[in-house]
Amino acid sequence: MFEKLSPSRVDGFLRVDGRRLVNGRGEEFLPLGVAFGNWLLCEGNMWAFGEGNYYDRPWRFEALIRELCGKRYAESFWDRFRENFISQADVDAVASLGFNSVRIPIHWRILLEEEPGIRFIEEGFQLLDRCIDWCEARNLYVFLDLHGAVGGQTGTHIDDSVHNSPRLFIDEDCRTKTLALWQELARRYRDRWIVGGYDLLNEPLSGEHRRYMPQLIAFYQDCVAAIREIDKRHLIIIEGTDGASLPDVFVKKFDDNSVISFHLYRKMPCEESFAPWLALSERYNLPLWLGETGRSRPEWFTAAYTMALQLGIGVNFWPWKRTAWRVGACSNPAPEGWEEIVAYTKGGPHPGYEKSQAILDPFLENMRYENCELHPEVVDAVLRRPSVRVPGIAFDVGCRGAYNKANDFGFRVEPGYQIELHPGRTLDWLPHMDICEVAWDALDLALGEGEAVSYTAMDVPEGCPLFIEAEAQEDTQIQILQNGVPFSTLTLRSGASCRKNVGLLPAAPEIQITLTVIKGDTKLHALSFGDITESHYDSFLEIRIP
Repeated sequence: MFEKLSPSRVDGFLRVDGRRLVNGRGEEFLPLGVAFGNWLLCEGNMWAFGEGNYYDRPWRFEALIRELCGKRYAESFWDRFRENFISQADVDAVASLGFNSVRIPIHWRILLEEEPGIRFIEEGFQLLDRCIDWCEARNLYVFLDLHGAVGGQTGTHIDDSVHNSPRLFIDEDCRTKTLALWQELARRYRDRWIVGGYDLLNEPLSGEHRRYMPQLIAFYQDCVAAIREIDKRHLIIIEGTDGASLPDVFVKKFDDNSVISFHLYRKMPCEESFAPWLALSERYNLPLWLGETGRSRPEWFTAAYTMALQLGIGVNFWPWKRTAWRVGACSNPAPEGWEEIVAYTKGGPHPGYEKSQAILDPFLENMRYENCELHPEVVDAVLRRPSVRVPGIAFDVGCRGAYNKANDFGFRVEPGYQIELHPGRTLDWLPHMDICEVAWDALDLALGEGEAVSYTAMDVPEGCPLFIEAEAQEDTQIQILQNGVPFSTLTLRSGASCRKNVGLLPAAPEIQITLTVIKGDTKLHALSFGDITESHYDSFLEIRIP
């Protein structure tokens, strides 16, 4: 799998080859990247305003800055914001961490004037061009994502809609302008192979707005045709509806060189969550892309994303950066006095023009990458590399056990392993289990004599310790293989539980550890590649994931 993720494969136009993506040399490529959310389209929860806040979309943000700081300050604020939030330093960091791609969410008002007719904004395209150039210099494919189409496509705050209505599918002018924008993007970037593909609409039609499904299908058809008049080479990315969680829009193959995209939030990281999309991929013989996912905890990341990649599905992590947020790749710290800004958004007193400016100036400075806080425990979990703690139930795709009954949790039933509660845990969070809200380590993998299971880690350094957390009800012996070669043996006495360092791993781009129960039985709690313990993740359990 490692070679499919390698930045060395960022070379030439990406194209579809059956259910795979291949680069310009015909080599299979799996995107594993991050999204530059909040840069060209702001969202309220990205500013630590909290869920349900009135100030949850760009036009309301713009009004907020004017209210707090005055018109003159507001005029320069957004130029400074876009200059600082994503810079060359951010792109360099993304590449250095080992990612191979970037998704850029775009607001139509960055590129198209709010005026009669079609008039493009060159300064907006210059922002985009500059970022694409930085990415090309660092071997990162760029996926252009129309996060906010003209008039809005979702019916929610995330596309900057005015009335929570998807006017793209209601007003002909919105439709005409959006098609013109995609044609202009195609015209400008048709010869740039570093642009991996065009993500036509982010998360179209939520909830009751799915009644506009016929209009969405027609838009997809017309948008593909409009792009293909100009650009016949780039990938076209089509998302499902309702937060890109439902596949009902895929009544046909919209283009032979297209990718089916879905988003994954608040789902169990198991084969069952991917099954509808895999069936669709097989039906149309097209690749899948997990084009947006995140907002959970490290154990969930390492379980879900490794599974996706092993199923041949590329992954894009949301977001790269967010204000005062532990479960992103990095975060910009909230400045002193930020609570007064947040209080104002909830009906509190106005801090005063001068004080508001004195708070927002360091807010803008804090978002420079050099002033941000990187969260290695999150990045390592996303990339499944040391130091990372892998739950026992997050075993590799393709493993098979000997258990022939469904487990009590409806979790990873098909592979045939018994899954049990960890001692001391309860079923209080069932039947409404939300994996984002509970301790991931509530479940253990039970293995009997003769059963084997494997776990893969990437980019393992020389001398990396391997820890195993397990217990046994009887005397038990476990054989441990590293890439198929004998590595160590773990012996557990009856009734014993342990967290044991079973050896130091060699340096390797990819290592698979296989555990086989030679004698007895065991309940496997976790493996740690590197010396990382349960306590490293404890603080995440206190975070309410919005």
